[in-house]
Amino acid sequence: MSRVFISNMKDFMSESGAIAQSSPKRVQRLAVHLGKIVEYVTAQPELNHQKIVSCWNKINKKRCSGKIDASIDLSSFDVLWHCLHCGDHGSIKHWEHTVWDGKHR
Repeated sequence: MSRVFISNMKDFMSESGAIAQSSPKRVQRLAVHLGKIVEYVTAQPELNHQKIVSCWNKINKKRCSGKIDASIDLSSFDVLWHCLHCGDHGSIKHWEHTVWDGKHR
């Protein structure tokens, strides 16, 4: 069964702009995974619709072998992503001007 993630990258950040260390480790790991998607899509926008990041989902205690496809929705500027293998998918909001924004490094 696939899951849907609607994420706001600012929810993962401390006031300094880094991943909030006060967050539970599971939340920090999710921030790292989503951040990798944002980094890749924003640093190389011409490569949108490519399989870019390994999926982190676990199916029956085994890591998903799929790759995540992602792109920027030009109407909302959300990063939209999905795993072609397990079906997990979602959108990432408010990634602009964060540590993951490849245009602003």
